[in-house]
Amino acid sequence: MEIVLFVAALLFIGFILFTKNKRSQSDLKKDNSFPYFKISALLTPAELSFYHVLKIAVSEQYDIFAKVRLADLIAVNKGMVRAEWGKAFNKIKSKHIDFVLCDKNTSEILCVIELDDRSHSQVKRQQRDEFVTKVLDVTRIPFVRFDVARTYQSDTVSKDIKLAIITEVLSKVNDDSSEKILSEPDVHTDELSIIKERKCPKCNGELVLRKVSRGQNKGHKF
Repeated sequence: MEIVLFVAALLFIGFILFTKNKRSQSDLKKDNSFPYFKISALLTPAELSFYHVLKIAVSEQYDIFAKVRLADLIAVNKGMVRAEWGKAFNKIKSKHIDFVLCDKNTSEILCVIELDDRSHSQVKRQQRDEFVTKVLDVTRIPFVRFDVARTYQSDTVSKDIKLAIITEVLSKVNDDSSEKILSEPDVHTDELSIIKERKCPKCNGELVLRKVSRGQNKGHKF
């Protein structure tokens, strides 16, 4: 009999606590000071599809981060007038980059990726894209755009990303040196030519002359 009473008491206490918890959650949802709800997923279906391909393409070399705030990638110059600094910061604080690739050991920002869907054809979106492109160019962060597609080739994604990173590395080398990279007039996309005897500052590998085959830098030699 005592056991039955004890079990009944536990059930009663459990019921009271459950009812109180449900009431608290219900009151919280009705509280207008917390007008929030959970978003079903971090990535859209299109972003998730590309993310899986991106993992196959580069996850062994880089860490992949999604939906990164632009203000977490770049900063506003110090020493500016406060009002001007605030104006500059406001332009980057609410903008996000779809994917960011970082060094696995140091977390150094190596490349950012934007996935373009139909919304990027809108005037307002194009203005945003133009601003982001200029900011990344000024801050010298390698940048790649991919159009949303039903399928992607992981090797093509990998090559485009590596091309963007290598191009920026070589650009920095050229800016730090008075030497000019020699180019030949008619170099085909897949031809390799040894450029003097210079070494890559990242891997100490031999530099070769190539020509960009796609994107906004198509036709440029690097």
